[in-house]
Amino acid sequence: MAGDQCWACRRENRDREFFDADGWYALLDWRPMVTGHSLLVRVSTDECPRELTNDTLAGFEENLVKVTSALRRHYAATTNVLVASLTGKDPHVHFHLVPVWPVDEAQWREESGLKTGSLFQFLGARERSKPDKELPLSAFGADVDALRGIVGYVPA
Repeated sequence: MAGDQCWACRRENRDREFFDADGWYALLDWRPMVTGHSLLVRVSTDECPRELTNDTLAGFEENLVKVTSALRRHYAATTNVLVASLTGKDPHVHFHLVPVWPVDEAQWREESGLKTGSLFQFLGARERSKPDKELPLSAFGADVDALRGIVGYVPA
């Protein structure tokens, strides 16, 4: 493997991982937009997967269903889970899974009047209000353990 691997290739955040199957792993985001904000990340083999191709997306749909189901089961008050592929400084293929909480949905609907593009404006505001620093594991421990129990994940 190349020496210039990214955080996702190195799997630097195993303490936040709660799912690993069929070439994908999931973890709670270390700078969450909302409680439960997670990432579904393509496992790296020989090189960092940076493009959405048939090969990099193999197994995505099935694992997306498993992870979003676990999130909805654990965070039972959520109304939905938004899935977004947001590229930026992290080119490794990964998807953000953002639980929609009733209070956030109500605020979004009130602020947006359901205008076209208003969901992304709302998410943009959430993105800008994320913590500047990585949250400590203690902020996630109970959720990680519960999600691991739901999907049957045992850390390596």
